[in-house]
Amino acid sequence: MRAPFLSAAQILATSDLVSVLPLNVAKTMTRSHPLTFHRLSRSPKPIEAAMIWLRRLDNQPAHAWLRDVITGVASDFRAG
Repeated sequence: MRAPFLSAAQILATSDLVSVLPLNVAKTMTRSHPLTFHRLSRSPKPIEAAMIWLRRLDNQPAHAWLRDVITGVASDFRAG
């Protein structure tokens, strides 16, 4: 099953499923739902991700700002 992070806590809290999530997401979910987290015994392979957009948006200031925000957020996930 695949589900967005925002719905994963509710799905897990009402089922017998298990999920592998970023540690910061799992910790947050345990604060709002009756869930328990355990660290994996070894780290999973890193996920390679990329952004793509229309070439004509390269020089649009608002789009460049959004790409910078996404890059910053993605960097936070890699560091965590």
